[in-house]
Amino acid sequence: MRRIFPLFFLLIIFSCGNREEEAKQAVAAIEIAPITIDHKVALGNQWSSTHGYYDAERNKSFGEDSCDGQIKFIDFVFFHDSASNPFFAAPSDTTLQLVRKNVRAWPSQNKTYFKFTGLTEDDFDRLAYDREILQRAWIASDTPLYTKIPARPGTVFAYQIDETGKYGLVKVSKVSGDAKSPGQVNFYIKRQN
Repeated sequence: MRRIFPLFFLLIIFSCGNREEEAKQAVAAIEIAPITIDHKVALGNQWSSTHGYYDAERNKSFGEDSCDGQIKFIDFVFFHDSASNPFFAAPSDTTLQLVRKNVRAWPSQNKTYFKFTGLTEDDFDRLAYDREILQRAWIASDTPLYTKIPARPGTVFAYQIDETGKYGLVKVSKVSGDAKSPGQVNFYIKRQN
C-alpha cells in the first residue's frame, strides 16, 4: 500500500471593476486530499477457496468461513452469474443474493453503488488525489448508478459506499473461472481516505 501525501494550494481571487468602490480580495485554501492505493487485490468467485468478500475501506477480504463477524464491513462481492459473466456487486444486490445465498440471510446488507467512468487504465494510473476521482469519475460522468457492475479486464469503474459516502476507483486486471468452476478477479483500487 502506498500513501500519497496531501498538497495544499492557495487560490487568490482578485475582483476589480471600474464601478466598484474598492477592490475585493478573496482568499481560499483548497486542500487536495490524498488517496490510498492498494495493489494486488484478489477476490474469488462463489466456487473458489479464495476470499470473495471485500471491505473497501479497510482493504480486507474475507472468505465464506471468515465473513460472519465482518458482515457490516463488506462493501462488495465478486461472483459469476448463471451465464458465467463476472461481476462485482453490493451485498444488497438481488442477483448476488441468488448466487451467494448466504448473503440473503445476513442481518444487514451494505449498499455500494457502482458506475462506469469511461476512464482508461492510463487515466487510472495517473490519478493521485480524491478530488480527481470525484471530478473525473463522479461529476464528469453522468452514467447511472448500479448495485452490480461487470468485472472485465481493462475496465475502470467508480464505487461509492452508501453508509459512509466514501468513494474510489477499481481497475480490473484479470478474471478467471465461470459459473460452475473456481475463479477469481485481480484488481487495483484507489480509494478515498
